Amino acid sequence: MKMLLSIGDLIKDNFANVQTGPFGTQLKASEYVESGIPVINVRNIGLGILKEEKLEFLLKHKAEQLKSHYLLEGDIVFARKGAVERHLYVTEKEEGWIQGSDCIRLRISNSDISSKYLSYCFRTQDHQDWMNNLCSFGATMTSLNQNIISKIKISLPSLDKQLRVVDLLFAYDKSIDFNTQQIKLLEETSRELYKEWFVRMRFPGYKKTKFSKGIPTGWKITPIGEVIDYHIGGGWGNDVPDDYFNTSGYVIRGTDIPGIKLGTANRDVYRFHKASNMKSRELLKGDIVFETAGGSEGQPLGRTCFITQELLDAYGDKVMAASFCKQIRTSSIPSLYLYYFLNYLYDSGLIEAFQTQSTGISNYQFGPFLKFQQIILPNGNLMQEFHDIAITIQKQIAILGQQNTELRQTRDRLLPRLISGKLQVKPHNGFNKTENTESHQVRNTIEKSTEDAKVKSNLFFQRRVLAAHIIDRLKDEPTFGHVKLMKLMYLCEHLAEIETASHYHRDAAGPYDNRMIRSIDSQLKKAQWFECKKTGSKYQYTTLPKKEEYKNWFTNYYSDKEAGIENLLHIFGKEKTEKAEMVATLYEAWRDLKDKKQLPTRQAIIYEVLNNWHESKQRISEERWLKCLQWMKEKNWIT
Repeated sequence: MKMLLSIGDLIKDNFANVQTGPFGTQLKASEYVESGIPVINVRNIGLGILKEEKLEFLLKHKAEQLKSHYLLEGDIVFARKGAVERHLYVTEKEEGWIQGSDCIRLRISNSDISSKYLSYCFRTQDHQDWMNNLCSFGATMTSLNQNIISKIKISLPSLDKQLRVVDLLFAYDKSIDFNTQQIKLLEETSRELYKEWFVRMRFPGYKKTKFSKGIPTGWKITPIGEVIDYHIGGGWGNDVPDDYFNTSGYVIRGTDIPGIKLGTANRDVYRFHKASNMKSRELLKGDIVFETAGGSEGQPLGRTCFITQELLDAYGDKVMAASFCKQIRTSSIPSLYLYYFLNYLYDSGLIEAFQTQSTGISNYQFGPFLKFQQIILPNGNLMQEFHDIAITIQKQIAILGQQNTELRQTRDRLLPRLISGKLQVKPHNGFNKTENTESHQVRNTIEKSTEDAKVKSNLFFQRRVLAAHIIDRLKDEPTFGHVKLMKLMYLCEHLAEIETASHYHRDAAGPYDNRMIRSIDSQLKKAQWFECKKTGSKYQYTTLPKKEEYKNWFTNYYSDKEAGIENLLHIFGKEKTEKAEMVATLYEAWRDLKDKKQLPTRQAIIYEVLNNWHESKQRISEERWLKCLQWMKEKNWIT
């Protein structure tokens, strides 16, 4: 039997409370910093989930002044203005974050009510429509307040039934999230491979390659317009057909590009076009869509997506780019080499050189871009080798994206029936027989494919396995922690010739890749292998239940490299972290000089370390640097 009540009833009985975000006088825009305690604002609120783009942060002491706005796991955060139908369910990850000024937080304190179940109630279309209608009454912009929240009515089954519904729907969400993370890893693998080969110039055989004027001999630099054989602005068409606009098709907008990169075809925009427009603009396999107008603050133009056959199949009809985008086609060079060059320009900020602002809208100067933007063209088969690797990854992304689409469709079909009670979840069984048959095949497919994707994440999964092995061997050593792990990862990459998909910086303990170490810690904990905890100023690793799993992977990936890895662990295992830091720093300085075609003499290496690296390197005397350098030469690590 269900119980019908309102949020206001729960508040009245002290089973819930509502908290509006801090006032403008309590939290000013000028107090946001680049890193620290995250703040949830309207832009970060999805449909039950967090949107991490453009998160803002506060320093710890400022966050402590806003303790009444701390978030706890199970809280529900609403947007006060604009997208009032959306909400965020706060997970363990977001606990301790701060709600922003434009948010309202609902906290349930009744043990008979699952706040996760409420979150799924709020994700139904009926609830979203109700919120929009009530919040937009007599206003140009929808606005939410505590009074409206108190009017929300919910029909609650027993706690046991609530939890069964939550478990079923969360299984779908978890599979979708896992797929999405695998897609991001796969995409990052391609981007990192491009930078490794064509930016850092560490392509296959680079050690035997001669360089001239900073690039390998035989490579050339040319305006990008020389390799773009065809480009045309997109179209928009009409929302209804007529004698002229009689050819139907989907439209890809700039706002659709992030989803397409995750393998998802957004079929929301289906319009009617002139036959001639569709003929000249229909997207084909290998085309690139390039955003040329619109944009927003902090989001430059130049976003791109790559058109695969799998994506076209997912649309199921003709597709063209929107009028604020360009369709790009090349037959001069492999298309994915061009695509990832454009991605590199975007990621590095170089793409913004041709962006202008006019009447509140950003526009991209595509003509000057074609004429003046230079692109490096390797000789031989290197571009094609890269394309062949990247296209395999693109196909994996498309497969995972399509599976996510199927999972969302099944979940969204189940959601209103489960919340209304029309479909019951049986104990120990999950689906009823009808829904079980309908969903069983999708679930089997996703379980197999996600496991395959986990293996095929290549470099990122492999480096996690390598990190697990190092941690397992050295976790009990008093000198082992974050910094030493990073140094040993670096030394394994260069001295044992292992790729770790890392990008090291000249930080205080450099060479250091903070993003990599945070990713490794997160993935190790997620895999239940190891957990990193900070005790005072020291990071320590502890064993988790599934630790043994990594060992078979280590054997699979590193059996031919194990001797080199073990040698490094033997040498540095009991040494102070500073020794590993010195060796890694000297090696990287030596590499930098060689890459610049400068003679790596002892004096040049030491000068590079003491003058062009972080000032903390000067705490170590020149005499000690020289002794360490001589020791490395005796081991034939540098010449």
